[in-house]
Amino acid sequence: MEELEYFKQNGFIAFRNAIEIRSINKIEKDINNILNYFCQLRNIDLSDIKSTPNKFLALEKISKDLFYEFSLALGDLQSLNNPVLTDKFKEFQYKLFEDLSVPFSSTHASLFYNIKGVKRLQYDWHQERSYFPNHDLGIHYWGPLYRDILETGGPMLIKVKSHYKHFDFEKIAKAGSLTQLKVPDNSVKNLEIFRCNIQRGDMVIFDHKCVHCTEEVPTDDNPRVTFIRRFAGNSFGGILPTTSTLTTKNNKDFSSKQSNNYSSRNK
Repeated sequence: MEELEYFKQNGFIAFRNAIEIRSINKIEKDINNILNYFCQLRNIDLSDIKSTPNKFLALEKISKDLFYEFSLALGDLQSLNNPVLTDKFKEFQYKLFEDLSVPFSSTHASLFYNIKGVKRLQYDWHQERSYFPNHDLGIHYWGPLYRDILETGGPMLIKVKSHYKHFDFEKIAKAGSLTQLKVPDNSVKNLEIFRCNIQRGDMVIFDHKCVHCTEEVPTDDNPRVTFIRRFAGNSFGGILPTTSTLTTKNNKDFSSKQSNNYSSRNK
């Protein structure tokens, strides 16, 4: 079955070799550099820890708040927001958005950290659509960094063919945790589950209304790190931003303030 038709029928597709490995390597290198700088500013020494995912593990144990602050700092990373795509995936991407025939806006990129016992950072069954009340269309990209999902465990789980409706949900908000907009289990209990056991360079492309969740990593010493890129639109054809700009008429010197702040903290 042709890729676009498969996506439309099932609500997702696991696309092999979507991002060039050199681009994945660059993303991972950039994240490691940001993490090292972030820790240097705060006198946190993680130099004895070799792998970046295990540095994530150590930082999260030191301070949940600092780990959250670090994670937010990655949203504007150029290599993560603008990866080098393979020719085959670029063709699929063109067909996908051309088929929808309306403009889309993009969010900042995000990273997900998954390890056994850290339930506050694991999503229950939900739809991205619920987090975008003003955007009835959406296409989202998800993929692993540092290690293949089969090496770490903890894949994203998808309910096949769950994208045909927007389900009712329950909002669950706890301090220091992801805000859950949970789809009731009985709403999708009879749908087949697809386990996203993909490799570095692969991506899962899924529809705005596709129901999915996080499966917990089975061990407490091998973190799973993945990224997500979200694109949202409106069926009426207009465009509504999904993020705010750094500079506005009310805050034109935001970037310079941030630069001065970093300079003073680094002295």
